Amino acid sequence: MRPTVAAFGNVAQWVSALCGLVTLYFASNIFEQLKVTRQASEIQAWQMVARPQGDISAILVRSPQLWPYFQEKKAPPDRQTEPERYSQVMALADMYLEWIDTFEDPLITRLEGMEEGGKVRALWDETFKTLFATSPALCLRLQQTRTFYQEHLKQYARAAGCSV
Repeated sequence: MRPTVAAFGNVAQWVSALCGLVTLYFASNIFEQLKVTRQASEIQAWQMVARPQGDISAILVRSPQLWPYFQEKKAPPDRQTEPERYSQVMALADMYLEWIDTFEDPLITRLEGMEEGGKVRALWDETFKTLFATSPALCLRLQQTRTFYQEHLKQYARAAGCSV
């Protein structure tokens, strides 16, 4: 018995429908992959914020004598009379400056609330201004390395009364 043309028409409809279902399946997988990729990007961005902050905190826990230089307005040590302490304080100041600078990374500024004028961003901005206000060492290090950093760091420092 030979298949009729009508039978081939039904097969074509079934094949077309099957192709449509396969396309829908792959499209839904693509959307799921895009969602997972976006979430991974957000996780990476928050890690960019958290990791340096954790490193700085660990140093301050191990070396509490450095705390006053960053939280209690203690003047930086003299480079000539306390070279080792001066190096420690300036190295930690460099870590702070690098950490603050990461907040302008596009991965960070795309996060919800971290855009310019965002609620979360406003809290961080106040934190950075306070940090500069309580750390003459941080002000000094930014003054020494001002060409390395973007304008937003200088704005935080100026708002805190540092001369940059």
